[in-house]
Amino acid sequence: MSTVTIEIGDLEWFVVMFVKRLSRRIVATVPGAKTVRATLIRARARRFLRDLAAFLPPSGGREFAILVPPGLLAMLAPWQGYAAGDVVHLLTYRDDPADVPTWITHVHVGATARDVMADVAGRIAPFDALLDLRRADPGRNAETWLRASDLVDEGGVYIVFPLGLNSARIRQAVQALDAAMDHRRRAEVDGRPAVQSVVDSSLLSSKLVLSRGAAFQITHRPSRFRFIGDDDVEVSLRDEAGVTVTILDELPAGTLTGSAAVVSHESSTPKPGLAATMPYPRLQLRHYEGQIEFLGQSLLIVGESILPDSHRFYRRKNNIHPLHPLEVAVPGRQDVVTIPSIRLSRPPLAGTYYLLDPQITGHYGHIMTEVIPRLWGWDLAKKLYPDLKTLTRVRAGRSQEPVLERLLTAYGIDREDIVLVDHPVQLESVITASAMWHNFAPHFAHPDLRRIWDRIAAHLVDPSAPNWDRLFLTRNPAGFRSCHNTAEVEAVFRKYGFKILSIEEYDLGVQAGIASAAKVVAGFGGSAMFNLMYGRDVQNVIVLNHEKFTARNEHLYASLLGAREDWFWSTPDTDEFHSGWTFDFDRNGADLEALLASL
Repeated sequence: MSTVTIEIGDLEWFVVMFVKRLSRRIVATVPGAKTVRATLIRARARRFLRDLAAFLPPSGGREFAILVPPGLLAMLAPWQGYAAGDVVHLLTYRDDPADVPTWITHVHVGATARDVMADVAGRIAPFDALLDLRRADPGRNAETWLRASDLVDEGGVYIVFPLGLNSARIRQAVQALDAAMDHRRRAEVDGRPAVQSVVDSSLLSSKLVLSRGAAFQITHRPSRFRFIGDDDVEVSLRDEAGVTVTILDELPAGTLTGSAAVVSHESSTPKPGLAATMPYPRLQLRHYEGQIEFLGQSLLIVGESILPDSHRFYRRKNNIHPLHPLEVAVPGRQDVVTIPSIRLSRPPLAGTYYLLDPQITGHYGHIMTEVIPRLWGWDLAKKLYPDLKTLTRVRAGRSQEPVLERLLTAYGIDREDIVLVDHPVQLESVITASAMWHNFAPHFAHPDLRRIWDRIAAHLVDPSAPNWDRLFLTRNPAGFRSCHNTAEVEAVFRKYGFKILSIEEYDLGVQAGIASAAKVVAGFGGSAMFNLMYGRDVQNVIVLNHEKFTARNEHLYASLLGAREDWFWSTPDTDEFHSGWTFDFDRNGADLEALLASL
């Protein structure tokens, strides 16, 4: 997400802060403090409106709503000149507002802010703009934004005026919005996806930050988009004007059969997704030309259609709800979603690009399992289009993605051919490759993926890396899916000659070198285990995790390597994928030690 920052002069800011501090003393000691406070609020609102005016909808026949907390009607005054000739709805709550300005067209009162918004959403909205004049709170603002498809019209804006929020706090809030994308802890609020504890920035489209002025703007596009299935691209795109698709190459379907046993140890219920034989579909290298929107996180949109290359689970249930973080399900519909509006760069990026973008921006594990499995078409595409560049979205303000760049250059892609963008862009020509890896039912991995791994390893492995035959790749006990008795688990593996490693602390080349020499790789399920990619002689893979751990990446790695797998299951603290857990020695201890003693 791109962030626009408007700095206010230091001298001017000093004056503002001086007045602010003085006002606090006046409010505390002088009669008529409320009048003084209201005057200061109006001054701040005028300043806010002046800085924000260029980003508001154009004037003339607009209809917008202003959400005002009780007792703060003084904040409305600066908006009168801006709203001349418009239909203005005042939304307030808890008590009947007094002294409503005459230029307010309609007044709506509810018991709570949520009640009054729900009332107008069902009868009057959507509006061209919703101005939220409550004290800013990222979590509350996100909940409001989740309802924006009912409150704000297509192309409209949701604007937050963070009364009392200083520049440091607003920067923290924006950082929280960006960081929340990595967490994506979701619940259901009023039947729509929401979040717990953190704000999901995937549901917040574009932010305008006024540093020191302390505000951010969110723009909304509630259009509905249909999925295009991976088998239906050519037929489905005939309905979309201005775009063509050409199939540059195709790999036939087949079946991967692992050469060793898969053992799932005791669990409360059978664990799916560990089949020794896995069919894989045909894979295509596609070239799209026309008006294409790239929103980041691999999401590609043409007209009102979402391209199948947008989803890492692109074969999930005929592409019904493939679980993309930027998509919001439409209640009662399984074939369409809504996507928040995101401002695209103008003009479009010239040239042809090869999409190598994970669904979770900058995440090591997602790069390893979503970008690398799409490299198989690069050589042919580069031969056909010599000026071809790769395309990856990075977080706002970043100009590097070290892990990704290291892996791509190890594969043989020139650094000058790697293009990183920190904002959504419009494309005129993009090439995509069906992923060779699908970590969701139907699970599959293409056998040719090992050639890609070997090619990267040949240029990445550090020959000076230390070697151990037996590795236990531990996990940070303070993070997601933490094992509460990690120390006791490590002690068992140490007893049987395993080297305990937090492998992510090493240089990427050293990580590859360590993994390439191992014969037995054990660990808690997760990204550290993805170093199996570099294994040359791995014979056993041992995975420890809780029963709500539904990912099967380690199974796909072991299947391609021909290694025996042993999975040990314990009970999670909660029913969530990211739950913490405790290794169950009563259930698993004896079997684990027997296995380790036999190696």
